[in-house]
Amino acid sequence: MTVAAIVQARMGSSRFPGKSLARLAGQPLIWHLVHRLGQARSVGRIAVATSDRPADDPLAAYCESLGVTVVRGPEDNVLERYLLAAGKLEARIVIRVTGDAPLIDPLLIDRLVARLDEAGTETVGLIPGTPCIHEGVDILTRGALDRLRDEAGDDPVAREHVTGYFGRHPDFASRAEIDLEEFLQYDGARVSVDTPDDLEFLETLYRRSGAAAGELDLRAVVRLLRADPALTRINGHVRQKPLVESSRHVIVRCDGGGELGLGHVRRGLAVAGPLRDIHGFGVRFAVARDDAVRSMIGAAGFPVDRLPDGDGADEALSRLAGAPGAVAILFDLRGAMSAAAVSGLRAGGLLTAAIDDGSERRLAVDLAFYPPVPQVAALDWAAAAGDIRVGWEWAVLGGGGAAAPSARSGGRPHVLVSMGGTDPMALTEPATRALVGIEADVTVVIGPGFADGERLAGRLAALSPSIRVAAAPKNLAGLAAGADLALISYGVTAFELARAGVPALYLCLTGDHRASASAFEAAGMGRVLGLAEDVGGDAIRAAVTALLADPDGRRAMAATGPKLIDGRGAERIAEAIARRLSVSAPAAS
Repeated sequence: MTVAAIVQARMGSSRFPGKSLARLAGQPLIWHLVHRLGQARSVGRIAVATSDRPADDPLAAYCESLGVTVVRGPEDNVLERYLLAAGKLEARIVIRVTGDAPLIDPLLIDRLVARLDEAGTETVGLIPGTPCIHEGVDILTRGALDRLRDEAGDDPVAREHVTGYFGRHPDFASRAEIDLEEFLQYDGARVSVDTPDDLEFLETLYRRSGAAAGELDLRAVVRLLRADPALTRINGHVRQKPLVESSRHVIVRCDGGGELGLGHVRRGLAVAGPLRDIHGFGVRFAVARDDAVRSMIGAAGFPVDRLPDGDGADEALSRLAGAPGAVAILFDLRGAMSAAAVSGLRAGGLLTAAIDDGSERRLAVDLAFYPPVPQVAALDWAAAAGDIRVGWEWAVLGGGGAAAPSARSGGRPHVLVSMGGTDPMALTEPATRALVGIEADVTVVIGPGFADGERLAGRLAALSPSIRVAAAPKNLAGLAAGADLALISYGVTAFELARAGVPALYLCLTGDHRASASAFEAAGMGRVLGLAEDVGGDAIRAAVTALLADPDGRRAMAATGPKLIDGRGAERIAEAIARRLSVSAPAAS
């Protein structure tokens, strides 16, 4: 009896590109699967079934280096890949293994194989309704696999999910069942890897258990989770895609770097997170210009397509939008792509959406989202084709999170200085020099896109012992904890600090920024200093000193921001897009 375990894996996962070679406990994810399968006594042969696309060449090469048989076939037909692998391995019993389940249990696999052989059925599984932490394994006979090809080979679920077809057609194949040991009857935890947060969850389990790579047993996992159920919050928000849902993806079109700053990119990433994790979409970014921006997006776990500069960008984006699986495009940029081009995308069946877009493009999209700034009210919306949503509830924070405001500790005042991710007008140094000698500690943020940021950090730190420099912080809201006020250049930072309950002084780069900042001032969250080019060091120093001397005013500002901006704007936008695409998901209140 030849029992063959066939692992379906590829590098082009829509929600976590490259995950098959992503590291878990120091080893690639695919290594864990091969290692665990090697511990199952019933498994005689192992193969990895991947696609024949060049993108999967690194995966194939790595598996071959492990001595594992590699079978390659069509990317869009997983069933065909299983048939090819089963034929090559001369399998009589096939163990279907998904490449995202690194904690598969060898003992459970052996029990299932033994029961299938004993019962003489075509498939085997657990008694229906049994809660189970184990994921990623289905077992069937070669005859059942061949019959699936002959009788249901054109069915989308059979082609993409193979044994998922049996769940939708329970009378298709005979089935035996086994009881599950009580200790594995645990529900409410995801131990498969669909997103970076899933990987972080498993990394945490490895760290907490102290297990060597490949040796984390599910029984130990259950003990950890019962002792500390809060661990499941790491990836508890991630939604499992249903079988009937094909791999659909949303394109985020944004640009950043240089004079544009990083706000558009950070907002795009903030919305991309819940689109992927909560609503189950793949997300890919389309950007031009800055290589650092593409690196920033890639580091967040999203694929990036580089668009050419100039007129070719629209055509290249249209090609991406016409690719299989593309269902929506979200714009967060200035200039580029005309309203006519957007209308063309809509005519082709794509849902279109925009964030804080004042161009004519706003009139062509299906959905547009804005904070309540005066420029929005001044625009002519008579020709708008879509749904326009305006309010503080649609404000998107750059980190995507909803960090709660923190209490001030008292004592020596603390001032935060942040001129955005790139500081295109080089305001950080003169603004900091203006604060030398004030009765306060000062933290200065050096953004990830600063030109010559390391030298600047050195100059600023040398100005005064009370000045501290924070280089490219990952979480501005966390850095702002305890700050009594902030001196900033508006942008996405204004929303983040308002949410964190930090009063702000806005040193605006443009007239548009000044108009937007006036809405924060009118709402009572901060004060506008004016255009940066018109505000000198003495005025900056006087404004900071005056606000530090006004504790009642600062308390009122600190209380107002969190009431208006709850940090869930990105979730709401993702939900609105998902609803228009008829995808059910948990509601954001």
